[in-house]
Amino acid sequence: MTAPTALSRVALITQWTEFDSGAETAAIELAQRLQLPLSVVVPLLSNPEYEVVAHGLVADAEAATADAVSAFTARARDAGVIAEIRVRRGDELWREVVEEVHAVRADLLVTRRRGHRGFLGRLRVGEMVRQIAVHSSCPLLVVPRQARVPSKGILVVIQAGATVEPEMHSAAMLASGLSLPLRVLIVVPEGQAGAVGDAPLQRAQEVARQAQVSVDGSVQTGPLPEALESSMRGSAADLLVIGVLQGPASHGKLRDVVEGVVGGVPCATLLVGTQSPSA
Repeated sequence: MTAPTALSRVALITQWTEFDSGAETAAIELAQRLQLPLSVVVPLLSNPEYEVVAHGLVADAEAATADAVSAFTARARDAGVIAEIRVRRGDELWREVVEEVHAVRADLLVTRRRGHRGFLGRLRVGEMVRQIAVHSSCPLLVVPRQARVPSKGILVVIQAGATVEPEMHSAAMLASGLSLPLRVLIVVPEGQAGAVGDAPLQRAQEVARQAQVSVDGSVQTGPLPEALESSMRGSAADLLVIGVLQGPASHGKLRDVVEGVVGGVPCATLLVGTQSPSA
């Protein structure tokens, strides 16, 4: 199947918390700059037992959601963006989000990153976002509270031996739409020759050039976190793109190294679903 050459719909997941503010701002800005419709999904915990035991909490949540929906709709309208908001209720919130995103055919989903970067990285992602990342039908843009839409550049990090096309197609679409330069880093595991990264680097650059996006790249040897830290120090990029293993090989879990990256960088991270090379 031919990969899409441009984004067609942005989606946002929010629960109107303080951690969601960065994602909400980024989603509106993205929809505005790319002139795209914005679908918003609001997941609310709901099941018969919970509604009986915590009826007051459910009523308060419904009222707060109604107020937040009204305020967000007005905020988006002021930016020239039409926001289509859907409240989804269920006892598995991540599943409600994944089903809604698939139903509206979004090709980019914006979500929050909790707390501060670095310390206890897994808590910085959260269980709902973790499950969405490994099950979503579209790339997931994880946005810290203080982050904005990328404006400096995009860094794509690919481990040698992994697929190249999913991350590069998604990065190239954003780079093209936002008029940003693109840089590719191929990370080769310790003990392997750096030349192992030459072929995937060439393929990554080819994908970018086909999308008419400015690109440069390099190959580094060593553990991914160290290679990424070194590359980020010498880069002005304010968006990181990295692959997330999906399908049976993922076992429904986000790899610890990916969670550490998401929680450790100061900028937004685009998580792109990939399959293992043998899948």
